[in-house]
Amino acid sequence: MQNLPAYHFIAPIVSFLGQLTVLIACIMLLIKQRSIAAGLMTAGMILSVIFTVFGFLVNIISANKSAEALIKNQGIISTLNSLSYLLFGIGLLFLALNWSATRK
Repeated sequence: MQNLPAYHFIAPIVSFLGQLTVLIACIMLLIKQRSIAAGLMTAGMILSVIFTVFGFLVNIISANKSAEALIKNQGIISTLNSLSYLLFGIGLLFLALNWSATRK
């Protein structure tokens, strides 16, 4: 139980590093293959990273105000982050459809 706070910081850091890795891969894909799919994927990941950082900061501020403000802001950030993942997913779907069409 003594290391409990450390666990709360390690998981978000690892998750953020994963997001940055995917963002770098998307940027590399966009540079090599200028397409709508690569653009959507890159835009989705950029928004995801922005919302993650923004959400972390908003949570710190909201936690000092009230539990209700914290829960409300977490819901908003969660929704925005979900939309960025949807954008990434649509781009990935377009990439897969385009890739499978060119392989035939």
